[in-house]
Amino acid sequence: HDNTMFQFSIPKLNEISKEKPFLAVLLTISTHESMSLPKQTQFKPTSKDGYNVLFEYTDWSFSEFFKNSSKQDWFKNTIFVIIADHGQNFDPTYDVSLSYFHSPMIFYSPALINPAKYDNVGLQIDLFPTLMGFLKLPYVNNTFGIDLTREKRQFAYFSSDYKFGCVNDEYYLIMRDGGADALYKYRKNDIANYMNENKILADSMRVYTYSMFQTANWMIEHKMLSLPE
Repeated sequence: HDNTMFQFSIPKLNEISKEKPFLAVLLTISTHESMSLPKQTQFKPTSKDGYNVLFEYTDWSFSEFFKNSSKQDWFKNTIFVIIADHGQNFDPTYDVSLSYFHSPMIFYSPALINPAKYDNVGLQIDLFPTLMGFLKLPYVNNTFGIDLTREKRQFAYFSSDYKFGCVNDEYYLIMRDGGADALYKYRKNDIANYMNENKILADSMRVYTYSMFQTANWMIEHKMLSLPE
């Protein structure tokens, strides 16, 4: 369970931090199957819904972890990143659910990062260059990610089995197998297809999405994703 893992990690991180700067990755799983709370815990849920209780528990576990971390010597010089692998299919408006691909990416370091909100579109692959920007360290970026504090994405793209999705600040393009593409105003949950009115925009989003996947495949085939020697 999440809180058990966080409690276990503190002394481990204390030990590692005495030797050198560290990168630690902690995987939370309490919101996944088997959907159960630990038998012994100080956590007191307020929700009646079992699913919401699990998210309450995870939030509480994070809170306890940060309280304990803040007492450690390495806390003030550490950047915490909270990121999800995916969201949840809460919104069935479109056949490729945006809520499933909408996930948080939070950078937390009270001593190093000023509070701010990023309203533009971004991708999980932007984590690496954005984090390196906060660390102010030289690095080689051989990914498609960008530093979100210095650059702005025109589009964000993703795949769902045989379908592709691409969004900008207003429109959502779904590219379906067989060519039945559609362009929606997703912020209004509008199911009208605006493809004919915005053919140039849709074409730009389509070309951008396909080019990203094609280039990634080409780089994999040509073994160009390793760091330079």
